[in-house]
Amino acid sequence: MEYNSLSRSQKIKTCKKLIVKYKMKPLAFEGGYYTEIFRSGIMLDIDSLPGEHHKRESNEPDESGVLHYRSIGSSILFMVTRDCFSKLHRVPTEEIYNFYFGDPVNMINITEKGSISFTILGNNIEEGEKFYHIVPKNCWQASNLVEGGIFAMMGTVMSPGFERSDYEGASEYRSSLLAEHPQHSLLLNKLI
Repeated sequence: MEYNSLSRSQKIKTCKKLIVKYKMKPLAFEGGYYTEIFRSGIMLDIDSLPGEHHKRESNEPDESGVLHYRSIGSSILFMVTRDCFSKLHRVPTEEIYNFYFGDPVNMINITEKGSISFTILGNNIEEGEKFYHIVPKNCWQASNLVEGGIFAMMGTVMSPGFERSDYEGASEYRSSLLAEHPQHSLLLNKLI
């Protein structure tokens, strides 16, 4: 199916069909829709990982609530739509985004040193869009559709595998992020 040849109503129907087909659920704390497609059964002892992975809670913690093992990797299908986007957040490890299908996606990254960059994920390489993007660890990141877009289907991969406690939203850092990047305050206010 050639996405760009679809009418607006066909794109909306396709978006809804993909959500059902892949059993995608709203990602309440971040925004967008997702379904986990892979979680490795290979486990790492948490003591072998860098400090930011220590003392993370798990879905199955021990009596003290501490995770002692983490999956070596995980992957999700991830969709942003005209009604939802990925809020500004960070995770303690690199995250690889792959663009699969749909409208182009604006991705914003703010590194630990405060430099800001913008990437467009999509399949129009002649226009500078990228099929993939690697978000550095501890980097603020957010993504939303380009103006007028309906949806974009992507995939993300993390190693070690994602745990809910990895996610850190930007809301409590709003003032400092806006002060550091006043020229982008409208966009950051929207994405936080």
